[in-house]
Amino acid sequence: MKVFISILGIIALICCPLHSDAKKTDKKTVVPQMLNYPSASIGEYRMHGGDVLMRVNVSFPEALDSVPQDVRKPLLKRFSEKLNTNPPTAFLRNYLLNRETVHSLIFNDDCTIEKKFDIPYPMFVFVRPLGLIYMSPGDTVDISINVKVKTKSRDEAFVVDGTGLSGEVNRLMKEIDRKYLNQENYASCLIDRADQIDSLLIWKNRQVARLDSIVMKMNDGLPEIANCSPLASDIVRTRILTWYAMILFDSFNDHLREDYDRDAHWRKYYDFIAPREKYLLDNPLLLISVDDSYFNRIEFGLLSPLQPRVLQSYPNRYDKEKDILYGDSLYTMRRSLPDGMKKIHDSLHINPSNITSQVCLMRNVFYIMEKGFFDDDFESYADRLADIMPYIKNPDLARLSTFAYRDFVKKHETLAPEVVPTSKADSVFQRIIEPYKGNLLVVDFWSMSCGPCRAGMIQDRDKVQAMKDKPVKFLYITYDSPENCKTWLDENNIKGEHIFITNAEWSMMQEKFNFSGIPFHVIVDKSGKLLHNANNYEDLLKSLE
Repeated sequence: MKVFISILGIIALICCPLHSDAKKTDKKTVVPQMLNYPSASIGEYRMHGGDVLMRVNVSFPEALDSVPQDVRKPLLKRFSEKLNTNPPTAFLRNYLLNRETVHSLIFNDDCTIEKKFDIPYPMFVFVRPLGLIYMSPGDTVDISINVKVKTKSRDEAFVVDGTGLSGEVNRLMKEIDRKYLNQENYASCLIDRADQIDSLLIWKNRQVARLDSIVMKMNDGLPEIANCSPLASDIVRTRILTWYAMILFDSFNDHLREDYDRDAHWRKYYDFIAPREKYLLDNPLLLISVDDSYFNRIEFGLLSPLQPRVLQSYPNRYDKEKDILYGDSLYTMRRSLPDGMKKIHDSLHINPSNITSQVCLMRNVFYIMEKGFFDDDFESYADRLADIMPYIKNPDLARLSTFAYRDFVKKHETLAPEVVPTSKADSVFQRIIEPYKGNLLVVDFWSMSCGPCRAGMIQDRDKVQAMKDKPVKFLYITYDSPENCKTWLDENNIKGEHIFITNAEWSMMQEKFNFSGIPFHVIVDKSGKLLHNANNYEDLLKSLE
């Protein structure tokens, strides 16, 4: 008996350290949470829209101040003309409605710009070539371009300031960008192609550790925002958080495009979200502190189960009466949405109705409206909005959805077309198309630096040749010089009408037709009427054959 008890004691001594180690191994890592965030001020904050005034001025060498006014004035005018050969452009991206408006910024004769922006809520606006600039309704944003500085440093050449929240955030962001959001922080994902999935997951875990590290650093207090207002501090901290999160969202989309078990890896990759959901997904500050890219990456990666892609791509194959999609088993959004939300909840253990999910549902529906997927079938647009409204719990998002749909109906169902004043951009476009009046015009905006543009022109080459005797003209418009394009056009036998415009005229066209990416197409019918829904222009071409 004593021997038996001794043996038990030895076994206990041996097992105790093993059991202790096992406990250490099983112990879960504590995920740091943001402290004092959001601040109390966000609780009373409501998203609102309004005008922002942007003022741009150029700082010249002091010697110019002593020049007589009659000499100074023509000098400034010549310099403004030089600036307008490649003017700034503002891209206002309403990420809630998946909509973008483009604004050309043309210098006046005294080398200044004054432009009012009607923004739907406080947001970062991309201004090329300056970068992201924060704008809040009711504020003024002041940009100074310093031509006195003989340096390549953008920080010295461009100074962004202003009034209110806009001025405060823009003054802070210069130092924040330099210290926390530079390219060194945005570490690239180096993936071993032979072992792609495992190396991606290992890299992902390192980036999550970096995200947690910046959370702890912000909790200790960033000296750059020590003396700013609570709301400005919230916006800046949200910007930093989402920068590090974007690195992770980008890499999943970039490296899982091949034939993998995407569903299984989706679960493994996004297992870091649940303990960080409060500040990465269900955070009201996201609505006024990020840009379009953040929601775009989440919409097509993390929240991909909410995307009825086939129905979105082939709406004409959907029979609304029978509620089926011909040629595919995919069901409608109303029937598929609950399943997608259940999958997100069960697989990732996150709330499928968080604020970011609500935004992504809105983006999907209003993108379909913006692109005219259902032509003039307004009942179908109403159905799609009705499908998502039970899930839009945030009062600001519900209000904006209602207003946006009202504006959509007013724009497309009005009986009498609005009389729009003729702008300089209208005059430029009319001058371009005037020689081809009486033809159906397929207008293609392109450039030599755009690979898809050149590929599309080659693809359409036979079509252009086959229809050369028909009442249709293909207009290729670019800001490139004829010398830069001629060799490629000749070598590839690209026919059609080639039109070369200035950078300033190109900016006007971007604003008129509201495009930022190319290739971009516009269709003008034989009467000179612009067809806003040009999705089916192939059918128009076939009618001419």
